[in-house]
Amino acid sequence: WYFPQNIEKIEKPFYKSEKKYRIDFMNYTYKTSGTCSTSINFDINGDVISNVSFTGGCNGNLKAVSILVNNMTVSEIEEKLAGNTCGFRKTSCADQLAKAVRQALNEQN
Repeated sequence: WYFPQNIEKIEKPFYKSEKKYRIDFMNYTYKTSGTCSTSINFDINGDVISNVSFTGGCNGNLKAVSILVNNMTVSEIEEKLAGNTCGFRKTSCADQLAKAVRQALNEQN
């Protein structure tokens, strides 16, 4: 067998280091008022909202709203949803979500 003399022995294998981020998020539950849904649950990290879920209400529509607002900021959600009404009501599940995320942000600070 022939072993070249200029090969260096590697003591430890090389692994690419992974960046690890600390995520400080708060899980928040908001009791709705004036809507078919009874509560909204979501995570807030800084001013970014994720993992939105509604209890009660129009299942398909609220699943869509949850997907659409995922990773939006509080101000983006308020801009799009605040003041939205449902039928004869003065509010809606979307409007309640806008209120919920603002309240959560204020409590977080």
